[in-house]
Amino acid sequence: MSLQLCSHYDRLALIQFKNSFSLNSDVSYRCSTSYPKTKSWKEGGDCCDWDGVTCDPVIGRVIGLDLSCSWLYGSLDSNNSLFRLSRLQKLNLAHNNFQSSEISSEFGKLESLTHLNLSYSRFSGQVPSELSYLSKLISLHLYVVEVEVPTLRGLLQNCTVVQELFFYGVNMSLVNPGLLMNLSSSLTSLHLHSCDLLGKFPGDILLLPNLQLLQLTRLGVDFPMSNWSTTLRHLELVDLIDPTCGNDGAPPQSQSMPSEEDDSGSGFDWKIIMMGYSFGLVMGLSVGYIVFSGRPQWFVRMLEQYGPRKAKRSTQRRRGRRN
Repeated sequence: MSLQLCSHYDRLALIQFKNSFSLNSDVSYRCSTSYPKTKSWKEGGDCCDWDGVTCDPVIGRVIGLDLSCSWLYGSLDSNNSLFRLSRLQKLNLAHNNFQSSEISSEFGKLESLTHLNLSYSRFSGQVPSELSYLSKLISLHLYVVEVEVPTLRGLLQNCTVVQELFFYGVNMSLVNPGLLMNLSSSLTSLHLHSCDLLGKFPGDILLLPNLQLLQLTRLGVDFPMSNWSTTLRHLELVDLIDPTCGNDGAPPQSQSMPSEEDDSGSGFDWKIIMMGYSFGLVMGLSVGYIVFSGRPQWFVRMLEQYGPRKAKRSTQRRRGRRN
């Protein structure tokens, strides 16, 4: 009989986890490639050889579990054996269906977690405050849940080494965007999509020393047009609308795209795709779809040149109506 690396304790927990779900290929329909990884998990086998499982090579404890796109269907309750895998560092449960289970507070006991991905997996309810106990988190992906102010504040204050935050459909309607000022200086990527965030987006986030990628989509925020980080290499703005402005502004006249030589003296590699944009009143920015690579100073100049003219025309129209 060959010597097995896998911890007996962890192997039993994984088998119980497998048996708590049924398999349904439809739940991973978003994935380009999907298959039931747990189907290869057999009692008596070495769990370190199973699909999606990574073990510590010395002690045989499970430290990684990638079950994304694995057809898992069923509830993930607080008593699930998953939470007995105490050495887990990376956990990816994306693109499964946990039948609107609430995110368990037991996640907060997996204190070694550095990567947690719960996106597109039909979780619901509020993000538990215990998630803020995961002080070693480097990457966090959440999808269509609610986050309260104290929980988000705890996450931002305790997760001091976080590098990537991906919030898709996370209800942040009660959150003041200024709270994001507490983001870690280690942050390299910030993705906020359809999060019901309203107010003035804090410009100092753009000065975070390691920020390279910023994606803001379908938010009611006033986005700053200057003081952009010199480290920022990719900016994506989709449907941003300043909540303090109206929406009756006509789109600006078409602007010619700058050539690669336009900013050749800046020391950056400029590339841009623009597919529709418009302005509300008084510099209310509504971007249909903008993707930047690099630090697009020419776009900032365009906003600064166009904004005062648009505001002046809007004021004149209002005065004309009053007269």
